[in-house]
Amino acid sequence: MVTKRKRIGILTGGGDVPGLNSVIKSVVSRGWEHGLEVVGMRRGFEGLTHVDLDDPYSKSRYIVPLDRETTRTIDRSGGTMLHTSRVGPSKVSRLPPHLVNAGVPELPGAHGPSWDLTPQVLKNIERLGIECLICIGGDGTLRSAAQLQAHGVKVIGIPKTMDNDVQGTEYCIGFSTAITRATDAIERQRTTVGSHERIGIFRVFGATTRSWSSPRGPPGTATRSRSTAPPTTTGGGARPAWPRCWPRSSGCAPPRRPSSPT
Repeated sequence: MVTKRKRIGILTGGGDVPGLNSVIKSVVSRGWEHGLEVVGMRRGFEGLTHVDLDDPYSKSRYIVPLDRETTRTIDRSGGTMLHTSRVGPSKVSRLPPHLVNAGVPELPGAHGPSWDLTPQVLKNIERLGIECLICIGGDGTLRSAAQLQAHGVKVIGIPKTMDNDVQGTEYCIGFSTAITRATDAIERQRTTVGSHERIGIFRVFGATTRSWSSPRGPPGTATRSRSTAPPTTTGGGARPAWPRCWPRSSGCAPPRRPSSPT
């Protein structure tokens, strides 16, 4: 008797970072070792919200069977072979054509109407026979994954964000590369800034976290530099929490904190 193989799905959402293809390849390789069939969803959650499984063209556009042969060399390049988007199942700004007249309730919003396609996603996951969905992404993608889990979908979340701001994790795919590239770019400006006897101010990514402002990189990378990301607060009307200089051993003193209001 032939035993039917279990099927798992994988998708990537949000911005692209180096290392995504390596993760996809690792999941496929380990999955096949354990007798699992791996299916990729193209363009993140859009592959589950916009796919029409009754249309062969739509299905081939969004659903990609993955095996060792199709993923053998994908880790030699950055980005993601599955492509990506910032679509979330619970708030879709544009309905796919096959759902325009399907009676999906419209949700009003400040930036225009949106639609909750979570029921459609759950239906597509069931029709595809996916027993577990692996979601690679940042806070937005993982938030959508958590919502699906609340509806009974088995989900595995892999943190991917250059901001390193996913709660409960210490290391995210893409963060190391972002720090390395930023350090290299700042290092290249040292001679120019020094030649003109000026102070260089560099703005980098980091959202609302202090991950980028913490001292990282080899000592002496910069003599006077600070993050220009918006300062966070320490709670209820407290003074701004200014980022520390990088590195502290350079002797660069942090800016004075503004005096408390009297």
